[in-house]
This record gives sequence, structure tokens and C-alpha cells, in this order.
Amino acid sequence: MIVGAVTGIIPLDEVYSGFSNDLIWIIASALLLSAAISRSGFVDHILGPLLLRVKSPTLQVPLFAGLVMLLSMAMKNVGALAIVMPIATQHAQKTAVSPSVLLMPMAFASLLGGLVTLVGTSPNIIVSGVREGIVGKPFE
Repeated sequence: MIVGAVTGIIPLDEVYSGFSNDLIWIIASALLLSAAISRSGFVDHILGPLLLRVKSPTLQVPLFAGLVMLLSMAMKNVGALAIVMPIATQHAQKTAVSPSVLLMPMAFASLLGGLVTLVGTSPNIIVSGVREGIVGKPFE
């Protein structure tokens, strides 16, 4: 941004105009929420008692994929996956299950969860803005 302003590519009166777009603030707040959930240890606290009972891959896959999907509905899908992935790989090692058995379903679940809400993935917000420009009403 600074280089663009100094070289004249971006007019000085428009250097900060991008910050007026709601999309920037929605994405920033979603990233902050992701970081807060990750640092709080909330997911570890909830999963602790469950993981003691879940030993087979038949139960592990729906548990971890479902959790990632639910988190992806409230925060960025990549952030949700990043929060649960270390817990899943550690649990897979403890129960002698290949991590790939858990990680691929979790990746798909994060994509599906991200499609459900506007904050789950950034393209949803962009498409909603385009829809508002065309139809006059964004997605709700």
C-alpha cells in the first residue's frame, strides 16, 4: 500500500479507501474469533472427556469431522481445521490409527461447514455483496 502510494499507482486520497469495505472487517473479525477460540483451550476442554471413550476410527471420524464442521459454521473453515487438527493427530497416534483416516474427512467437513454461513469462507461474503448489488438484498 505504501509503495503504491509513493510510486503514484494509488492516488493518495484513496490509499485507505479499502478499509471502508465491510468485507475487510468481517474477515478480520472472523480471524480474531478463530484465534480466540484456539487460544482459549475451549475445544481441548470439551474433547477431553470424549476422547477417553473414543478409540475406534468408526467413532473418531464422525467426532472430529463433526466438530470441525460445527466450528466452520461459526468461524473461518481453515481456522477450525487448524484448531482441531493437532488434537486429532495426537489422538490418532495414541489409538494407533493413521492420521490420514481422520484428516481427509475433517478437511471435507471444514469445507462443508464453511459453505453454510457467510463467515465460514470469504467467497461467501464476496458473493453476498455481489448479490446485494444485483438483486438489492444480500444473503442472510
